[in-house]
Amino acid sequence: MRYAVIQLTQNCESYYQNAFLSVHKAITRTFKHVVWFFVENDSTDKTVEYAQQYGHVLSLSFPKKTVLSSRCTMRTEHMAHLRNLALQWVHDFGSFDFIIWLDTNVTFSTSTALLLKRTILEDDTIGLVAGNTTQHKSGWHYYDTYALNQDRCLWKDCDICNGEHSKDENVDVASAFGGLCIIRNSIRCSFAASYNQCEHVYMCAKIWEQGYRVVVVGHARGIWTP
Repeated sequence: MRYAVIQLTQNCESYYQNAFLSVHKAITRTFKHVVWFFVENDSTDKTVEYAQQYGHVLSLSFPKKTVLSSRCTMRTEHMAHLRNLALQWVHDFGSFDFIIWLDTNVTFSTSTALLLKRTILEDDTIGLVAGNTTQHKSGWHYYDTYALNQDRCLWKDCDICNGEHSKDENVDVASAFGGLCIIRNSIRCSFAASYNQCEHVYMCAKIWEQGYRVVVVGHARGIWTP
């Protein structure tokens, strides 16, 4: 099995000096044949220098205020465009069985990477597995409810959301990302945005349309740090 890791990155020098080292170790210990792809958005620090030590870098330039602003159609359109450029780059580069998407503000352990790998390899009906990423505000709160396309997270022990599921479960959802996911690359899909929807919602809908499931793996814990 061959795996492509994609990260969108901008001014992440401190991340590559610190948190990335544990993330890189978790991935390389879990996946034997892995290639890293960094889509770099006009960084002004040493992000490119560090990323080049670990993989391939595609440098692009988009206005920071549109890429990094809060929820809005313009922001998600730009993010969808960046992600689609990354996908095309990876597909042109070579043949991969799975694509791993990682955000630069999410960290996780080797055991989490192994859980995600095992879950998608053992069940051919799953098209995407996402980590259970928390922002540690109250209980075990799934930070990326925007990608879930709902107002609350999944978990019963979240004091904010009071969800329906134990975090020991694997939960089928309409959409997910969580800053940490694996997608079956035989499913050709793209990202798109519409008003007040994350760019992942469209992509996950296409996964379901092709007969595959989108699953959040409860035990695959990750930590989101703003």
